[in-house]
Amino acid sequence: MSKSATAYHQRLHVLNLATGQEVPGSPVEIQASYAGSGPHNDGNGHVIFDPGAYKERPGLLLLNGTVYTAWSSHCDIAPYTSWIIGYDEKTLAQTRVLNLDPNGAPNSTFLSDGSGNAFWNSGAGPAADANGNIYALSANGPFDATLLNGFPSHGDYGDTFLKLSTQGSLAVSDYFTPFDQATDAQNDADLGSGGALVLPDMTDGSGEIRHLAVGAGKDSNIYLVDRDNMGKFLPGATSNSYMYQELVGALPGGEFATAAYFNGSIYYGPVGGALRRFTITQARLDAAPAAITSTVFAYPGVTPSVSSSGNTAGIVWAYENSGNNQAVLHAYDATNLQELYNSNQNPLRDQFGQANKFITPTVCNGKVFVATQNSVAVFGIFAQKPPPGPTPPVLSFSGLAALVKNSAWPYTEILSGTMDWNNYSAQQFDTSDGKTSYVLFSDTEQLSNTERTQIRITIRHPNPVQIFLLDLVTMSFINLPLDVWDNGQTAKANVVVTSHPQLLIVQ
Repeated sequence: MSKSATAYHQRLHVLNLATGQEVPGSPVEIQASYAGSGPHNDGNGHVIFDPGAYKERPGLLLLNGTVYTAWSSHCDIAPYTSWIIGYDEKTLAQTRVLNLDPNGAPNSTFLSDGSGNAFWNSGAGPAADANGNIYALSANGPFDATLLNGFPSHGDYGDTFLKLSTQGSLAVSDYFTPFDQATDAQNDADLGSGGALVLPDMTDGSGEIRHLAVGAGKDSNIYLVDRDNMGKFLPGATSNSYMYQELVGALPGGEFATAAYFNGSIYYGPVGGALRRFTITQARLDAAPAAITSTVFAYPGVTPSVSSSGNTAGIVWAYENSGNNQAVLHAYDATNLQELYNSNQNPLRDQFGQANKFITPTVCNGKVFVATQNSVAVFGIFAQKPPPGPTPPVLSFSGLAALVKNSAWPYTEILSGTMDWNNYSAQQFDTSDGKTSYVLFSDTEQLSNTERTQIRITIRHPNPVQIFLLDLVTMSFINLPLDVWDNGQTAKANVVVTSHPQLLIVQ
């Protein structure tokens, strides 16, 4: 959101990944209207999108060529309603608009003007299935319990697990609303504090394939819905027995995040609680967690991510918004939730900034990306040394006349020596004067013009080499021509020797 003079603006931007620059036609101004008489209506039968009343907290969803934006209010500052707006990913033309609180009825004392039903989901974007349906959880606000063919007659869906069809216009095709929605709306216990997660197909105890999704919110319950029959709303009900499965009180403190799924388990991290793993057996959640972390996560809990090698080597990544305002990244074994690593273990190296809420670790190309209040940190595996290969041949020579460092004047004859091709540092050799001498290996280019004589040497080596001379007085170098025979197994060269002390250099 931005502001110019007294006008607020919401815009959709498209950037070139390579340059970070806007693409042609970007950005576009977010504007929308929808049939209704609810809060912020124009008096002509339409509610109007007011850019100053909303923030785009939920993530974007790209589905079948359409970018979907979902909108939340600034806390519970009325008036506001509930918007999902779609744009063509190429032209940025607005293609779909849906408002889930168009008439604001019935209202509550908490939001007495009929405001509500916005999407905030602790930053989670809408989810989607392979058939192009969208799933999202709405926040507290009006739910019209007067049903028409099972759907609210005024189109108001507060505290609801929604299934939206994208065939033609965007519309509610199915839903689940808890029996105590009115109480939730009255007490600001909105379902929409968490995000929706679509699960892979599962087989139940009778052999039937189930298409499921899971979500949770402030009421601390986990809702596992059947995407083919979500349950809708049952007036007068005293429990949620009309939906697929509910784990009552499974997330004490409430859920301000979204679950992760891996290998038959889901992972939830409620406010003020441990990250926990719930296993799924025959398409139903087991009532008690199979594992929990030793770490307790303060507000807002944790939205976990999972990395793995297929169905093995699972790691659950969790971002902690710690009490000292220091961001902490944790890594847990996905099976038992035993901690493998956290960024406070080596704080001088790994601490990475001030924490923020609703941060989700993103895993890509072997790295973990995590945000702070003003930066993004990247975690990865240290570079590994390559496994040892075959032992390379050793270059050996003897009887070579050359001048070496620390030798007596005019020169010391190298009697024997070896050069390890894995080591380009100093090598010690036996010399005729009995002193400790070294041959150094380096790259060289020039030698000053001095009196010189010719000697011929032969060197055994595994690859073509270059032979250089170092003048210890002037510290100047020369790169001599080198002729190679026998596929690099034997090399011959004419080596220049001057009247100054010399050091033979081989690289």
